[in-house]
Amino acid sequence: MKNINNYNNDIEESYNSLIKTAQEAKDNGDFEHAISAFRAALEFKPQQIQVMGELCWTYGQVDKYEEMLETAKKALLISQKRISKDNIGRFYFYISQYYKMTDQFEKACDYLALSLFNKPYFLTIYIEKAYCYTKLGKYTEALRMYDIVKDIDPEYANKNEIPIEDYIKFVSMERERNEPWRIDLNQGLEYEKNGEYEKANKSFLSAVEQNPKDYFCQFWLLKNEVKLGKGKYELIAIGENLYNLLKEKTSFNVTSFFAEFVCTVLSKCYESIGDSDKAVKYSTYSKLYNRANAAQKAIEENNLEKAIEEYKNALEIDNKCFGAINALIDLYKKMKQPDEAMDYAIMGLKLAKEANDNEKMAYYYFEMGNRLKSSSYDKAVEFLNNAVNLTSEFQKKYNYCIEIGYYYGSKGESAKALEYFNKCIEFVNNGAKDALDINSEIVRLKEILDKDSDLNHFVNHYNIGANYFKEMQFEEAAKEMQIAL
Repeated sequence: MKNINNYNNDIEESYNSLIKTAQEAKDNGDFEHAISAFRAALEFKPQQIQVMGELCWTYGQVDKYEEMLETAKKALLISQKRISKDNIGRFYFYISQYYKMTDQFEKACDYLALSLFNKPYFLTIYIEKAYCYTKLGKYTEALRMYDIVKDIDPEYANKNEIPIEDYIKFVSMERERNEPWRIDLNQGLEYEKNGEYEKANKSFLSAVEQNPKDYFCQFWLLKNEVKLGKGKYELIAIGENLYNLLKEKTSFNVTSFFAEFVCTVLSKCYESIGDSDKAVKYSTYSKLYNRANAAQKAIEENNLEKAIEEYKNALEIDNKCFGAINALIDLYKKMKQPDEAMDYAIMGLKLAKEANDNEKMAYYYFEMGNRLKSSSYDKAVEFLNNAVNLTSEFQKKYNYCIEIGYYYGSKGESAKALEYFNKCIEFVNNGAKDALDINSEIVRLKEILDKDSDLNHFVNHYNIGANYFKEMQFEEAAKEMQIAL
């Protein structure tokens, strides 16, 4: 027995060492070395789903799509046996990438649909479907995918539009038809590019009048008026309005660039009119957003450690910066450091409670609930329900209830899962987009519950009949057995 234990310990030690080597190589961009180490680790533990996922991702970084396809197929079989919807969705996604990279866009769309069914809130799937539809010339379908993403996360949608000329022309025409202010905005950008700043100013003003809530229009108006040397009070009015629009956003991935510019302008304007308090305030904010921009650059260079350092620097400037906190949560999740992500979710929740901001509280409860799903069942459900109750947005209620429904489903609690999926229908009726065909899931759960009911019916009457049989009351026993059947 001792020798067996030693052997098992040797396997565990070798496996852990290989995983550590693979992760370090992956983080350093040495993908070939990472692939070798991940493959060697799987020799010791061939059914480790997470490692197979890491291997698929790493194959993709070096264009080894055949190998990615084969690994994803093997992992998919294991995931289906374990009924893990998240992993099933993940490996269908990797299979779709093989077909996408080999220009088989119809097949890619088919596998993306399967991925979406199992992993409905992985926004990258919608973006990938939009890309494949674009390559197939199905621009209306591509635009529909972007509209879904835009409803869920507008900044992510803006950041991930696909630069394909025909699609851009189609989208531009559709948006100008539905949103006439875009005509003035695009005309202003054309004037700006040609150095015709007075004409650009009129176009930007018209766009802002038609859509005063669009920060992109406000940004270009402010930038143009700075070039024209407009008065300080006029710049302050535009700048304050723009900054208030940007403050409504909780993510740095787009708005930090605009925010750094507007805060710099406001700081200089307030300094020039002798308002030192506001000058210092906006100077501090400008430094904050400068760190956020540095973090974004680090992320684009795949240097996540540097990005974390920069966001922490941003928090040192403003320890109540929700954008930095949310970015740190996302980064730590990407780096598979859930405890650190949880720490920042707790920090964000505390600040959101102080600010009495229900939407932010809902977001942090959702993050904390997801983190606790593997360790504390009751607490996870409590936090996820808090998220549903706090948000006033029907799309978010839908998103959160889907998560709870699948969570109950994974625990075999079909009745509770059905309860939450039925709530989703209510939210769809109130305007939420049904990213998943929720009715098909409801039908499936009802079938499961009907089977469970039939089984309970059989067992109850069988047991009653067996007791009658023991008491030699054969006529009653026969009746109960007949009812059971």
